[in-house]
Amino acid sequence: PPVCEPDVCDSLERGPVERDGIAVDDARIIDEIRSLCIDRLGSYKKPTHIELRVEPLPKSPVGKIQRKVLREPHWAGHDRRVAGN
Repeated sequence: PPVCEPDVCDSLERGPVERDGIAVDDARIIDEIRSLCIDRLGSYKKPTHIELRVEPLPKSPVGKIQRKVLREPHWAGHDRRVAGN
């Protein structure tokens, strides 16, 4: 089964989610994602941070999400690319 409901996952690429013609706000989407993660993922797989993006996810020519590009802004200004001391 998918990790999240299609309308929530697709919203990451399509933009705002509408249900019955009513736009669902960002806080509700984040709450839904969190509850789905709690229900369906092991404790070590749950995300510590959820970020909603307006622009589409960067993809390679093959269509895979470029995770390295997504991580770049979080490591800006750091000497190392690992957390900790």
